[in-house]
Amino acid sequence: MYISKNKALLCLEKKYSKRSQSSDLPNPDKIANKEVECKPIQPILKNYGKLLAFKESTNHDCLAK
Repeated sequence: MYISKNKALLCLEKKYSKRSQSSDLPNPDKIANKEVECKPIQPILKNYGKLLAFKESTNHDCLAK
């Protein structure tokens, strides 16, 4: 997802599966992206804001109860 000024500009999807027991694992670099319809980005921006706040905070004990 490409975002600028709180708007989704382009949304891409890549589907593949990796199985630990498989001998012929797909190479993600060789699988083409597919352009898809963008979903609302407000939940993504909300979570991104939480990540930024965590990064800038002095308390990084995220496992504390």
